[in-house]
Amino acid sequence: MTESIGVWATAVFDEAFRESGKGMARKQAGLAKRNGLQQSGIVTALGFVYMREGERALTRCLDGIPRRVQGRGKLWKEAIKAVDGALNEYLDLGTEAISKRTGGQYRDLIETYIEDEGVALKLRLSEFGNEWTAPEAKGWHELNPIKFQLLIAMVGFLLGILATVITTKWIEPQADRVISPSASSPCANSAAALLPESGSLN
Repeated sequence: MTESIGVWATAVFDEAFRESGKGMARKQAGLAKRNGLQQSGIVTALGFVYMREGERALTRCLDGIPRRVQGRGKLWKEAIKAVDGALNEYLDLGTEAISKRTGGQYRDLIETYIEDEGVALKLRLSEFGNEWTAPEAKGWHELNPIKFQLLIAMVGFLLGILATVITTKWIEPQADRVISPSASSPCANSAAALLPESGSLN
């Protein structure tokens, strides 16, 4: 499970990296038409595009984790760790990706920008991992409504069978034993002996 989430998260951020390249290319083209910006403006413009795609990738991961991991135990923590690894890799690639578009200039400035903006993404992931912003885990009956209904029906069926068995094997035999004393029983004979003979009351 964790390995598949790690592969999936990496793929999400890989796509974000490709999209950031396209976005930075468009931004550069727009800056060239406007005679460019000062160095800080260039770094901010390209860095914004790169981090925007990183934020979108993180959002996709945070939306996808609860659909892949329903509990909040070991697998949840491992999934958060996998996404954290993919995010860190994306941030590590940021400085080089932007530097190539500035001709290798402003590398220190770019690195600082990526680190500062990356803090917010890491904090967001941390809060989600600690369940402060994550959706509540769903119960088994909510995740498997059809199976739950079948289980309820089966339980009802079994209870019906149990009630029938109890009635036929225990209740009815006991009821048959609770009958009036027969005329031949000792109690009936004793009662008859106490009654006066016919005509003795005259």
